[in-house]
Amino acid sequence: MQMKCCILLALLGTSFFTGHAQVSGSFIDSKIQSISPQHAVSTASIASYINNSFSSETDKVRAAYTWVIRNIKYDTDSMYAINWNMSGSLKITESFRRRKGVCENFAGIFIDIITRAGLTGVTIDGYTKQANVVHKTGHTWAAAVVDGTWYLFDPTWDKDRLQDYHYFMVQPAAFESHMPFDPLWQFTENPISHRQFQSRGAGKVKALLEHADSIKAFMRMGELSKLEATARRMVQADKITDLIKNKIAFLHMQIATINEERDMHLYNTAVANLNQATTAYNTYIHNVNKQASLDDTTDYNLLLESAILLIQNAFIKIADIGKYIPNYQYDPASLKIRLQQIADKIQAQKEILHKISKK
Repeated sequence: MQMKCCILLALLGTSFFTGHAQVSGSFIDSKIQSISPQHAVSTASIASYINNSFSSETDKVRAAYTWVIRNIKYDTDSMYAINWNMSGSLKITESFRRRKGVCENFAGIFIDIITRAGLTGVTIDGYTKQANVVHKTGHTWAAAVVDGTWYLFDPTWDKDRLQDYHYFMVQPAAFESHMPFDPLWQFTENPISHRQFQSRGAGKVKALLEHADSIKAFMRMGELSKLEATARRMVQADKITDLIKNKIAFLHMQIATINEERDMHLYNTAVANLNQATTAYNTYIHNVNKQASLDDTTDYNLLLESAILLIQNAFIKIADIGKYIPNYQYDPASLKIRLQQIADKIQAQKEILHKISKK
């Protein structure tokens, strides 16, 4: 009888502590689900609500995770309606508006909310394996810093669960079913290869020494530098499937697109500089023609000097066009000719002003 009492007390104790943990999670889930419509009009407003409702980082990521799972519907149509035609920020905005999406949108909205709440996080692209079967399609999940430590999250795989989340705040070493394309997001200095993940041999991956510092440096990079760094790491790893090769090709396409936009900006800015320099020169000619005497050349010199600076800036911008990718779209040569023509005219006028000022 005494033994039965001990067993009963032990069971009651277990039930109490388990119940306590569930109540904590239930409270967060209930709180975020009671968010009013005016507080859920954007990821920014949800983040503000979370910050006002919860104090710990764990509670905040739990609230964001639960909101995404309970409010975003998995919808494969979004793969074509959203993800193929939009930039990262537009994908988040549109999938949030539609309340629909696939794994990329689940992870993206989750990270956008916690980032706006003041936490650090990233989405991770890769693929998965279940019951030793490697999926041939890609997948996207998330990672976030909670109280100084990186954890992994997969809201898509938890979308049908109510409270007992299996992929919430998982230690990277325990996230064995997910393989990121970029070895950086294995969160280890000695990442495994794709061959190892797929149980096809050892494979090779360059060791990521000082891994924590590598992540910090990566997080400080701009968009282009991040894409280039990711592509370099992926190329150094073994590429054994079309999925991995296609991801590298897609990264290179994104890099090329950004560089093309950069070239377009350089060319358009150089043209604008040319037009401004021409306006300054024409203003100079107009003012000179109005004056009977050029005794005071100060204002005239200022006009010409401003035009010269604009031309110099334009030449610098033209020199950078095609620096990173071949330029087939713009014609810097003809623009150089036009710039040199106006530069020669300005120089001729400066010589005239110089002679006048010497008299």
